Amino acid sequence: MNGHTRKNLITPACQICVTLRTLAPRPRVFSVYYLFLRMHPTLRHVLATATFSLLLSACGHDLRAIPGFDAAAWRQDAYGCQNRRTALLPTLLQHRDLLYDTRTDAIDALLGHPDENELSEQTEKIYIYYVAPGAQCAPRHPRSPASKLRLRFSPTGVLSEVLYQP
Repeated sequence: MNGHTRKNLITPACQICVTLRTLAPRPRVFSVYYLFLRMHPTLRHVLATATFSLLLSACGHDLRAIPGFDAAAWRQDAYGCQNRRTALLPTLLQHRDLLYDTRTDAIDALLGHPDENELSEQTEKIYIYYVAPGAQCAPRHPRSPASKLRLRFSPTGVLSEVLYQP
């Protein structure tokens, strides 16, 4: 190679390219996904779970009030023993569309704690409110075939079905 080093074989035009390449800043990929992948696996799991829970809790809506429905009278008539719920039921059923997709805490605030709870196999929750007096008015409140309002909640915690059983 006649005493020439490899460095001397680079032409002046190529030398400029090499210089520019070393001086130019390298583009860095900065994204949320990149940061997510660089996290500790436990922290990544906690963040993913929290994000999923936040999205899940955003389902449903709050229920302000139902026109013409006296929620306080409904709540005071536990187990339907005072027979006040019978008069309130038609108004509630007339506006049942307002109840759909409502979260359990909003139903609790409107109608009060349910008289009975049921859990199904698919983690669905069912609230039962007695409408008329019956055997449930006895001490210890045994189950009764009296008329009742059944509210079924989906696994995400929003109301999916309103059923009146006379």
